[in-house]
Amino acid sequence: MEGEKTKEILKYSWRCVKCNNHFANIENINGQIIVEKKCSKCKSINKLMLLNNEIRIKYDT
Repeated sequence: MEGEKTKEILKYSWRCVKCNNHFANIENINGQIIVEKKCSKCKSINKLMLLNNEIRIKYDT
């Protein structure tokens, strides 16, 4: 409809920083996402932060 704001959907594939194991596919709809996830392969804890114009990824062993 006219005048409605359309939602921008961005899709990402998330992999472990330490071993590159695939975690999940993530969708970001007009906002930010901060998620922590433990790698099932190497057991490191990965933190993903989707901000306005950047993606930050950190891990702890």
